[in-house]
Amino acid sequence: MECRFCELLKENNNDTFICKMKHGSLYLNFNQIFFGRTMYIFHQHIEDMTCIDTDNFFEVDKEIITVAKAIKKIFKPQLVNVASLGNHVQHLHWHIIPRYFDDPNWGNPPWPHGEKLLTSSEYRELSRKIQLELKRNNVI
Repeated sequence: MECRFCELLKENNNDTFICKMKHGSLYLNFNQIFFGRTMYIFHQHIEDMTCIDTDNFFEVDKEIITVAKAIKKIFKPQLVNVASLGNHVQHLHWHIIPRYFDDPNWGNPPWPHGEKLLTSSEYRELSRKIQLELKRNNVI
């Protein structure tokens, strides 16, 4: 069975790619209705958190927290949601979602929501900002 995240992990040259970390890779979400929204995709193809060993989980958790802190510093949202669902793509991944007072679902879960797509250069610029912050923190 084909997994679109396994395929995505093989190509790190698209506009939404941010960086490769020890256990996962970071990408911008195409839909930027929550400005700065990213997705951390676990390198190994496993379906959900019940399949990850505890040692790896704690290391992954540290990487995700570091990314969430970088997102908060760069974009200054009121808070950052982190979610791992796997309803559409059953490959372990996390959504890192900055939330703003003026976002479409403030005070509620981020779903359902509208759509805001960016240009290639806008995705590359956002990726660059996040990369720089993660480099400053010696994460990548």
